Amino acid sequence: MKHNVIVKNYLSSVLSLIDDLSDSDLAKLESGKFELSIKLIEKAGVKVDLKPKSESELINFDLLIEELYCVKSRGLGLEVIEKHLKLKSDLVKFAKYIDVAFLKSDRVEKIKETIVDATVGAKLRSSAIQGKEM
Repeated sequence: MKHNVIVKNYLSSVLSLIDDLSDSDLAKLESGKFELSIKLIEKAGVKVDLKPKSESELINFDLLIEELYCVKSRGLGLEVIEKHLKLKSDLVKFAKYIDVAFLKSDRVEKIKETIVDATVGAKLRSSAIQGKEM
């Protein structure tokens, strides 16, 4: 998922640069004698935080998803969430990462339950429909 955001930002930057080209620049490109060059520069007014990442930012969401899919009950799913995601901001990031809808006003417990229902609950419902034993 993180790669999608990177590509989206990259393409957005390229489109913005192309929109800013003058007609003479576009004619030069069309001639084939010129090419576009992209360089990375810092945006004005945007602070870059270079401090070391906190423990919460080092959570590997893919491993967390795998762990959630291995549990056999919602209760165990809640335990996994509580073990790895201690802050509301971490829960929000993870919920967004797995495309789970929630309200900003939702409390921590509600977000945890929503995440567990979307992962463990979905697997349990699917197994029940298929008649599989968990």
